[in-house]
Amino acid sequence: CECGAGHPDWRVPFRRALDELAVELDGVYYDVGRKIFKNPEEALVKYASVISGRTSFDQFYEENKLSTPRIKSPKDKAYKLLETMRFKIYMYTSCGWFWDS
Repeated sequence: CECGAGHPDWRVPFRRALDELAVELDGVYYDVGRKIFKNPEEALVKYASVISGRTSFDQFYEENKLSTPRIKSPKDKAYKLLETMRFKIYMYTSCGWFWDS
């Protein structure tokens, strides 16, 4: 394999693929998130309090959900959407860009 440190050519198409995936994930988040959250952008920012352990997911959800969500199983979908966005960020971490195998 010529994908080691001396041959970084694989990084450009890989980064392009991650960028395309990120655009798709953002689209899904906002399309579905509008049916669950009062403000999907604000909910995404406030989710950091759940990740850090300062707020329970149940408390977060109650504070950020629409009074009448417009989707089936909204709490479950909210969690999955937010975790998807969390891992979207992780896919850009530098440790993922410097492996040799």
